[in-house]
Amino acid sequence: AARVGAGASTSALNVAVGRADATGIVPVTVSVAPGARPVDGVQVNLKTAPGVQVVDAPDGGTFAPAEANPMPVVLQQAWDAARSIVNLGLGRAPSATGLTDPTTLGTIFVKIPAGFTGSPITIERTDGLFRTTVASAGTDVTGNLNVTVAGATASVDTGTVVVDQPAVD
Repeated sequence: AARVGAGASTSALNVAVGRADATGIVPVTVSVAPGARPVDGVQVNLKTAPGVQVVDAPDGGTFAPAEANPMPVVLQQAWDAARSIVNLGLGRAPSATGLTDPTTLGTIFVKIPAGFTGSPITIERTDGLFRTTVASAGTDVTGNLNVTVAGATASVDTGTVVVDQPAVD
């Protein structure tokens, strides 16, 4: 089993839950902060709470890649509505080098219904089929999974990260 935890040799996976607009649409930005080893790929499972729905990105699809995305190879992009799971798998181009600097990978968008209370999203280490992983040269270098909402960050070494509902502007 791969070592999972904080440290200079591991890479953090970061998810920032934005503020809802008047229609309840919330941007959820995914980024990675490499440790000592370059990052070649990222897989992430994002689970939405009951009633929270994933909506299409402005250009269509589940995921809107960041401009000049250094991980342009989309290996997996799926919204499993029955299980409320978004699976994303991203990799670097074969001719590119791995990431060595903190980098935004892209954004998904969720809709939070009126009157919603509780936690809108979590990062799951595994959904039973797909494992949240940060990879370097075929090795799992996953460290902390961090979720930021309104400037407060929750971080864990194992298990699930739960965040509070973002405020509606």
